[in-house]
Amino acid sequence: RDTPITRLMHDSLDFSSRALGSWMYLDQHKYNVHRDPDAELRRIIERCLTHEDRKETLAKRIDIQKHREEIHQLRLALEAEEWSLELEDKLGNLRRLLSTLLLELSQRQVNGFARQGAIATSRNLQDHVWEAVTMAENGMTQKEQSQSQQETNQSAQEQEIKQREETKGKTRRQSLSSKTKKQKSD
Repeated sequence: RDTPITRLMHDSLDFSSRALGSWMYLDQHKYNVHRDPDAELRRIIERCLTHEDRKETLAKRIDIQKHREEIHQLRLALEAEEWSLELEDKLGNLRRLLSTLLLELSQRQVNGFARQGAIATSRNLQDHVWEAVTMAENGMTQKEQSQSQQETNQSAQEQEIKQREETKGKTRRQSLSSKTKKQKSD
């Protein structure tokens, strides 16, 4: 029942929960008056799990981005070296590794979009959670958008270096081909 004592108790639990670091709290009174209290409880639990999945996915995307940056640095270092078949093999291996990372990243983004759909559905339902939850989710969305921007920039840099590598390889192969023809004619 909603009495002054139960309200005081609720406020105390609410404050204590926040002080201990929780980011969601189910108001027992609202739970009891909800048409389908079990559905409300399931929805809140799913929302908590979805938030944790988003945090985990973002951490993995950041890790993949670090790998991409390392590969990019290696490719830049290799670009300064004299072209050779061995160098071309190294670049091929780096490109395969990068393709694998990009595939993993795209799979994570697809999974993330599905999770965001679940969150959007959850937000459309009547919500009995703190304002902090919305702020935390908005913060996570901003982090995800920032990560997407970094990934886009990295992809553009990778495309530029790939074009330079291909041009350098063609030029070197043509040069070697010309030298070989000249030597045969001599």
